[in-house]
Amino acid sequence: MDGWAGPEAEPAPRECGVPVRRWGALSFNTILRLFWRLGVEGAEYMTRRIGAFACAVLVTYLAGSLLSTQMILQEVASFGVPVDFATRITATLHDLAGLAVTYLPIIAIASLVAYPVTALVLRFVPGPRAVAYAIGGAAALFSLHSLMFAVLGMHPLPATRTGLGMALQAAAGAIGGLTFAAVARPRSSGASDST
Repeated sequence: MDGWAGPEAEPAPRECGVPVRRWGALSFNTILRLFWRLGVEGAEYMTRRIGAFACAVLVTYLAGSLLSTQMILQEVASFGVPVDFATRITATLHDLAGLAVTYLPIIAIASLVAYPVTALVLRFVPGPRAVAYAIGGAAALFSLHSLMFAVLGMHPLPATRTGLGMALQAAAGAIGGLTFAAVARPRSSGASDST
């Protein structure tokens, strides 16, 4: 290795007993340093928030997909077409699998905006966390469907063509927000945690 002076040419600095390279955007060592600085409580806090977010997105998706499917099947039944229980189950499972590619990531993005905004609002306007996150989740899904209609000129999720359908999707967002608030709640009742 004549003339080449890469990062291994000089000894790596040591933080927390772990050699750390100063180059590279996000390495394993960078993550270790972050969790070391956060401490056990900080790492637990971050892990609980990430898990709460994943649970809330999944619950929102399941509720939204289920409500959408059942609403569409109810419209089909109103035309006189028989819709039995087996058809409802099959259609629901089909939609859960089919919408996972498109609707689930969009819900994740909307939630990724809604929950931090809700936490920020709670810092300045104290109130019940569960209610705040339910409102934030409902607003996220209502805004999501309104924005998609404004941009695309159509309703990508057919159930949202009616006011009832929009309300049901907002309710799915509220259920997701309640899930986030429940899973991400602080461990001790004395802690003043708003996220």
